[in-house]
This record gives sequence, C-alpha cells and structure tokens, in this order.
Amino acid sequence: MDLMDSLSHHGVVRGLNLNGICSMTNIPGKFDVSGDLVHAIYYNPHLSQKEKKDTIDSYCQSDVLNTYWLFLKYEVLKGALNKEQYLGLLSDFLEKFPKEKSYSSVFINALEKEIREFV
Repeated sequence: MDLMDSLSHHGVVRGLNLNGICSMTNIPGKFDVSGDLVHAIYYNPHLSQKEKKDTIDSYCQSDVLNTYWLFLKYEVLKGALNKEQYLGLLSDFLEKFPKEKSYSSVFINALEKEIREFV
C-alpha cells in the first residue's frame, strides 16, 4: 500500500504532500531539511562528506518516522486500530526512539504530547 496514493485517492486530490498532512495531524513533519534541499546539500562545497551524509541521512530517517506515524493515524481513522492499540504502538515507538539524532527531541516531545492528549 502506498500511503500517499491512498490519502490522495490515487492522485485525484492534488497538492497533498507528507509535510502538509503531518502538519494537519500534529506530526512533526519536515522541521529541518526538506527534499528540495537535498541536492544543494549534496553539492555544497563547504560541507564535508560526513556532514552531507549525516544531514541527508537524518532527513531520510525523519521522513520514514513521519510516514510511519501518519500510517498509524490513518489506520485509526480507518478503524483498523483502536485507541488502545494506537497508544500502545506509540508507546513502543517512543521507547525505541533514538535519543541522539538531530530530530530526536522534536519527535519525542510530539510523541509524549500525543500519548498524553489523544482522545
């Protein structure tokens, strides 16, 4: 299943993007780097190879985390997950979340808030 295809009814709804949907659903989304900057980062002569790799890796990882969390919310809306299942998966997600990444505090704070306030 392609989540964006499902959310856009296979392209019928135009203009949807991961960041916009994440913003609407209180998921962090793209907070540091967006896909349109990856090319510039990769070819930036002022960054070392390690800095380029680390920045692009973090961007890709945070995209995957956003997609996973959005998928969980989608499953709740479809009725495939109930509140307890969703909160259990979020708690597990939070417990296993990497603590040393550039995006860690943003996601951890958002996850803790979601677990506290989800209705």
